Amino acid sequence: MKLDDKIKRAESLIEEINYHDRLYFTENRQEISDSAYDELWFELKDLLSDEDVRKASNKMKMPLGEQTSFLDKVSHSVPILSLDKIKSSDNSFEKNIRKFEKNYNTGHGYLIESKLDGLTVVMYKQNGSVVFATRGGSTKGENVTEQVTLLEDVKLASEKSPDAIIVRGEAIIPKENFFKSDKYSNARNAVSGALRSKEIGSFASVRPEYVAYDILSHHSKNEVEDLELLDKLGFRTVKSRIVKPEDDLYEVVKDIIHSDWRDQERYEIDGLVIKPISKSKIDYDGDGHHAKGQIAVKFPPKGDVSYLRDVEFTIGKNGQMTPVAVYDEIEIDGVKMSRASMGSWNNFLDLNLKKGDKIYVVRSNDVIPQIDAVLERYEDSEEVEQPKDSWIEGAHLYTAVSKPVEEKFAHFAKSLNIKAFNAKTWKILLENRLIERYVDIFDLKNKRNEMLSIKGLGEKKVDLLIEEIELSRRSSFEQLLNAMQYQALGSKMCKDIAKNFSSLEDFLNTNIEEVLSKVKSLNAPAKSTISELLDNVNLQKDIIEVSANMK
Repeated sequence: MKLDDKIKRAESLIEEINYHDRLYFTENRQEISDSAYDELWFELKDLLSDEDVRKASNKMKMPLGEQTSFLDKVSHSVPILSLDKIKSSDNSFEKNIRKFEKNYNTGHGYLIESKLDGLTVVMYKQNGSVVFATRGGSTKGENVTEQVTLLEDVKLASEKSPDAIIVRGEAIIPKENFFKSDKYSNARNAVSGALRSKEIGSFASVRPEYVAYDILSHHSKNEVEDLELLDKLGFRTVKSRIVKPEDDLYEVVKDIIHSDWRDQERYEIDGLVIKPISKSKIDYDGDGHHAKGQIAVKFPPKGDVSYLRDVEFTIGKNGQMTPVAVYDEIEIDGVKMSRASMGSWNNFLDLNLKKGDKIYVVRSNDVIPQIDAVLERYEDSEEVEQPKDSWIEGAHLYTAVSKPVEEKFAHFAKSLNIKAFNAKTWKILLENRLIERYVDIFDLKNKRNEMLSIKGLGEKKVDLLIEEIELSRRSSFEQLLNAMQYQALGSKMCKDIAKNFSSLEDFLNTNIEEVLSKVKSLNAPAKSTISELLDNVNLQKDIIEVSANMK
């Protein structure tokens, strides 16, 4: 892959990861499985191993995750970073473990812990006061003290804790306590939603627990003593195992993965965490995302074999198309499934799926199923074509979003401060052929008698409409651009364009390169829309005609 292609792919991955981070942290939902999200990070990590790509990536906004809610914010005294990950199912698994072992060999062995699939919560105790906060975007989280301290064991442990201590743990629901509902599809979403609820007691109602696994302040000498101290204070602590210096770390990790460790665990876990014993201080990776000195080993996801029968496409509000694989029904962990979102068009292309393929479907910890691989292809396997009238931008497919015609006319009129008629009334005018195109609105003053002859259109309302139409001729370029409802151009983008171009003529006489240099808020679909508009005279016809009636 050429350097420019690598950089573009890295940019696309960063954009996609940031998108999923916003869903996860802000809206408390997921569109792709944990393993699919990890794959994006693994690919980005590989690309950033190229120094030239890494240098270019310094100009990009790297994913960190953000949260927004009514809860007060808490600034973390130390960054609460995630862990770098390696896949146990990867061919380079042993090599990666050996590399970690070589880089962090303290001579005192290693500590292996369950990687809990809950919500990270940090406890601060300072001057006798206790605060619990979510991880958030690593530097700033949400104050959830009121909810967490409703758990009696946590309250007692925090009171018993020494001053100036910082404890990292996980708010998580034990397997036996979680029951799937319409409100919460999985345990992580349940604990996250309940913790951030305005209803005091909602957190305790889902029967969660707080499991501690790290001390971020220096109250102990090493990771083993951390757990011992946390246990002594009364905290629940993470399941762990000590690897002696003379033991083979890779063999131990491999044995755990293939044992019943996961099945016997009290909580949902998606992997293991490896820490060298003998901690002196907390150190962090240079990219600001991953903590040094620890690594997460991802379990291979649970799955089953099926056959791909079809690929359907869902369309979002902005026209983004998501491919959805339809396959023969299978059952994993008691859950029946026959559909899997592919997340993006790039993901779909990477797998090179064809109808009729024998596929392996995985499901990680009660989240959305994912197609992991094509196991076998047959002579009669059928190609999946890109949908007609769609285009590719970054990692995704886009298409024009169609609205009812009356709604389009209602939006057009409202954008120009013509408010006398609603969508229902515009539909009446359309049905009576008094209007067909936007420009026809400006001729309605000459059709006053025809409008009055229509049942439901009173004289007062019709005259108000005509008055507002005449006043609309003074509308600004921004209002006109917003009224035309070009694909992917929202009101904010229209405003930003109008700031940089004084008139429609000024805008249409420019080129896409100049627009991009002046308007920085444009996303990929918007760039495509503007490029097409500037290059296509036929597309310009309607807006030019409307503009001519506004002078």
